[in-house]
Parts: sequence; structure tokens; C-alpha cells
Amino acid sequence: MAGFQSQNIGNTRISGIDVSLLGQGKMGPITANLLLGYTYIDAIQTDFNLERDSAFNTSKNNLLKYRYKHSGKADIELGYKKVSLGMSMRANSFMENVDSYFVVFFPGMKEYRKEHDSADGIFDGRISYQLNNTAKIAFIVNNIFNREVMGRPMDIQPPRVFVVQLTVKL
Repeated sequence: MAGFQSQNIGNTRISGIDVSLLGQGKMGPITANLLLGYTYIDAIQTDFNLERDSAFNTSKNNLLKYRYKHSGKADIELGYKKVSLGMSMRANSFMENVDSYFVVFFPGMKEYRKEHDSADGIFDGRISYQLNNTAKIAFIVNNIFNREVMGRPMDIQPPRVFVVQLTVKL
């Protein structure tokens, strides 16, 4: 059957670091919440053989496929009385190693990877109003700048999306 499937490749080691910083505070009548996070991974094959293991990859380096070495996130939210305003960002480094079949057999993938060969980020924004003790309504914009991003080859992420959300605590 034609297609792609995930396969274990043998001896691997994934090491790295994940750091997060959370903050909460008040500046007069304004409340503030902050989240900053960074992840670094070094995902390698411990028995890497250049000829065998990079023959069908887009990288000749010892990097496991479909991994981001660097990723980060940030979120800030400011509140005043019943109104909150927030913005978040998610960023990933370039996914260096994927199956070369995607680049060879799928039209546009080679060009897309050349045009998007560095880190990329998505920004989201939101405004909310606390209706009462149990209900909150929010207007959310995901992918504010309408970036074309692929989480992995051939998986184009959604364009800008507008959401109206009602949250009720029971």
C-alpha cells in the first residue's frame, strides 16, 4: 500500500532542557499574568551511520526526523475589573530533517522549505469580559498575522481564525 507510516528507528537519545517562567502581579488596579517558556532538544540516533541513515533524509546531520531543536512560547494577559486582554506566541525553529520523499514527490514542498528555512512564530490575541461569577465571554483571534505554517510536511496549519467563546463554571 502506498503512503507513509511511523517506524521506530532503533537506538536513540533525546536530551534537552525545558525552562518555564510564570509570573503574576498587580500594577495598581491592573492584574498581570505572564508565561515564558523555552525548550531545546538534542534528538539523535546513538548508532548513526551517515550513508545508511541519511540516504532518504533532508539532512546529513545526526538529527531525528520531524523534531524542532528549539521551541518557545510566551503569553501575557492584563486585566482591569471585568475585562482581560491577552496575547500569546508560539515559535519553532526550522525542522531540518524530514523524509526527502516529501521534497521530491510533493509539488511545492521543495520551494516551501526553501522559503521557510528559519524559525517561525504564530501570534494569537484575545479579549474577554467576565459576565458574572460563573460566566465569561471572549473574542479570540488565532494566527493574527495569517502566517502559512506547516507543523510537519503537508500539514498546513489553519489560517487566521476568529472565535467567540462562552465559558461557564458549574
